[in-house]
This record gives sequence, structure tokens and C-alpha cells, in this order.
Amino acid sequence: MYRKGLSPLIAVVLLIAFTLAIGGFLSSWLQEIVHTQADTATENADAGCIYATFNAEDPTFNASGSSKLVFDISNTGTRDVNIKQIIITAMNMSRLVYTSPENFTGTVCAGDKMPVVLTIDSAIIPNISRVRIIPYDCPQNADEIKRDEITHYN
Repeated sequence: MYRKGLSPLIAVVLLIAFTLAIGGFLSSWLQEIVHTQADTATENADAGCIYATFNAEDPTFNASGSSKLVFDISNTGTRDVNIKQIIITAMNMSRLVYTSPENFTGTVCAGDKMPVVLTIDSAIIPNISRVRIIPYDCPQNADEIKRDEITHYN
């Protein structure tokens, strides 16, 4: 009598080996994912950043003569905010970067409001898609002024 197939002992050994191989692969893969996520969360989760909030308010542009974009940065948090840069992006994706705007010290104290004045070519203003204000310590708290929020004066 000849039987075809594997003996039960060999089948059990093969199933255990297969299960261990898949478990080892998944374990190393999940460890890498968890480690990457933990690193990302640590970088982005400065505990003080939840207290460093601000808003850009009342953006206006005066096209007659001075060609200045003016807005206020209002610190709505309980921690001082140091502004790193202000980036103006145009519709064609060209950018103007301001690191030390006129009449602006870069630090907005908690609860304060500070005016920002940027001299811009009047030809650029109609093409602005956004103005992004980025702080030093908490870049994830950046604020944006969108194109339709800018009031124009002539």
C-alpha cells in the first residue's frame, strides 16, 4: 500500500516554519513603521507649539505709489512667536521670500498684534496665490493668507 502526501509530522513542521517566517517578516516591517512614525511625531510635537499660535489678519494692498502689502500678525497663543520668513507665492509658482520685512522685528509677544509691511511690485500682486508666514520654533504652525483675502486699494 502506497500513500501519497506528506506525513503529519512533516506537515506540522512546515506549517510552523512558514508561520515563523511570516511572523518575522511582519515583525521587522512593523518595527520600522513604528520607529519612523515615532520619529516624525517627536519632530512635529514640540509641546510648546500648542501655545504658539498666531493669525495673519486684515491683508491689504495699496497699488497707488507705495505698492505695499500690509497685514497684522496677531499672537493668539500664550507663547511668543518668532517669525522665520514670509513667503509670497505667485500663480506661476515663482516666490518672493522675506526674512526681515520692513518695520518688523520678527517676534510677536503673546497676546500682541504686530503690523507687517512688505514692499512689492504692483504687477505681482494680481498674481499672488498665497502668502505664508512661517515661525522658527514651530514651522507646522505656519499661517497663510490666500489670494481672495487680500483687499486692494488704489
